[in-house]
Amino acid sequence: MKNHRYRKIVATIVIGLLLVGILLYAIFSTSRGKWHCSPSQPRPSGMETWEKVTGPAQPPEEPNEKFFADFTIRSDEENFIVEYPSRQPPDNPYDYEIRKMTPGEPLNIGGGTLTFCALGAAYHDANQTMEDDAAYRFYDAELQSITKEQAEKLKVYNFTERGGNFRHRPFPCVQLGLRHKGIEDLMFQGIRVFDASTKKELTGGYGSSGGKEYHWFNTRVPLWHRTPVDIVIEVSYGPSKTFEFAPRAGEGFREGNFECRLICVFEDADIYSSSSSSGDNMMIHEFAKAKPDKAGLRFVFACRPTASKIPVTFDFLDSDGKLLHGYGSSTSGNIHNRGLKQPLDKVARIRARYRTQRQRILIHLPYIPGLPEQNNAIDDLFDVHIPYVRLHDTGQVANFLRQTLQLRVSSQTGPVPPGIINSIRFPIEFSDTTVREIAKIYAEGGNLKADIESERLRLEYPLPLMTRLKLFLEKMFRRN
Repeated sequence: MKNHRYRKIVATIVIGLLLVGILLYAIFSTSRGKWHCSPSQPRPSGMETWEKVTGPAQPPEEPNEKFFADFTIRSDEENFIVEYPSRQPPDNPYDYEIRKMTPGEPLNIGGGTLTFCALGAAYHDANQTMEDDAAYRFYDAELQSITKEQAEKLKVYNFTERGGNFRHRPFPCVQLGLRHKGIEDLMFQGIRVFDASTKKELTGGYGSSGGKEYHWFNTRVPLWHRTPVDIVIEVSYGPSKTFEFAPRAGEGFREGNFECRLICVFEDADIYSSSSSSGDNMMIHEFAKAKPDKAGLRFVFACRPTASKIPVTFDFLDSDGKLLHGYGSSTSGNIHNRGLKQPLDKVARIRARYRTQRQRILIHLPYIPGLPEQNNAIDDLFDVHIPYVRLHDTGQVANFLRQTLQLRVSSQTGPVPPGIINSIRFPIEFSDTTVREIAKIYAEGGNLKADIESERLRLEYPLPLMTRLKLFLEKMFRRN
């Protein structure tokens, strides 16, 4: 009898200890104190992209005689539609030269000079909300603060950023200014910004504006802390080769490994509205039809090996050789299109100018000035100070964390406990906080891990304590 009672006591103690152990495990497995994400460890995808961007141009692809025959054109009640098979264009399809530029010092190219002269940063501070405009702080090439009057002389793109522009990408907006003089037929192709420590690319699109002497790029970067950055600016310039052809489908030109043809002209198109998408291994471009009083022309060009960053500009001429004013352009995949507010019978010729010289210019900055001072010395990206951010759903919370931590994807596993982030009433605002505090809300009830090797933000929800205990006991008794 005593032995039986003794065994019951021991079993009770063992079960109690198991419960305590599982409880402690559950507590410590969701501990936020161990969260860490390096601000300097290289990201694998970043290294791969950096090597492609700064690597040699790829050899010309093999001629594809069926390339232009693959494009189909149709329409429905609302849109003109261009479709063609999805293709992965080469990363570096055009020959180019890599050059390094020291901020503030002129770089000799194309018979003239190009100088990185200024930059600005804008974001909401802790006393603002998204209803407010965010003012830019401007700095010269030495990263010293300059006045608004000094910035005005540099033909700055914009002095404030509308609050609503932070709706979809709630990160600091950065402007970068370049001064150019005497460069033959200069064309700015684009800009990319990299964290020089992690090699992670930070840009996800950009805008630009330029004139006779200055050109400004505007881009959003998921960067709040002080870290060195590498900027890659791509330009093409003359001497240029000029080609003229009739505004008819099938006409175009070829130069080296680049070929372009006009595949269609939509006469009753809305010259301001177009979209691109992909599906079933097809690229789909839609151009909205317009009301008669707003109708214009859409010239759609197919380009190979890619339409991205083509060193070409198109002009439209009347029968007297006079230039007809165009209304912007857009490029996606193998398609480049231009809008024109003219009747088609007024367009006599299309002139294409192909620039024969191309360079990728590397600019190294020790940091982007104007970001929050609390982030001047950061050892852990979870400790980054965020002055203000408004997030509109759980997906945007995950994306904000992932991009700030410089990770590629986010994932969730396990049963989601009730009453956590999915029950939060959005939008949710954070002021004067840290990435860690935002992560606490996102990871409530789970274990969060920033896995740099796989570049994944992992949120793992454990099984409920009683479920784990039940499974453990079932397993233990099965063994006995």
